[in-house]
Amino acid sequence: MHPLIQFGFGVEFKQPAIIAEGLAEAAVHDVWTTDFLLRAEKYHKSNTDIPQKSLSALLEDIRADHKLSKAAHFGDGNKIRDGILKRAPDEMIKYLSQWTVTEENLEEMTAEMTNNAIWFTAAAQKPPKQVC
Repeated sequence: MHPLIQFGFGVEFKQPAIIAEGLAEAAVHDVWTTDFLLRAEKYHKSNTDIPQKSLSALLEDIRADHKLSKAAHFGDGNKIRDGILKRAPDEMIKYLSQWTVTEENLEEMTAEMTNNAIWFTAAAQKPPKQVC
């Protein structure tokens, strides 16, 4: 995920060096997401009538999906690779196909992604812990 994160930061902040860093990291990074992403792309292309949803709606749907929401376990070395992609890949593909980013909506989807990341990170606090 890190090459994608670096690349995204480079695009968001218009920083060619960070874009290059993301691409370079992708060239030498693990490839365990490849099969999943190719399956997701194939699923999306073969199901063109899939309604698109906002990320906040998808987060609610995922939370309500017992299999997917419980797929990552505390002891998993990597929650995505060893949890979600092992125990609920088809469910994840189903939700992934409902959120599409195109060249035309990149700015809007980036803002939506950032907003949701802030929302679920801030909401993940555990009472009565205090934020320092």
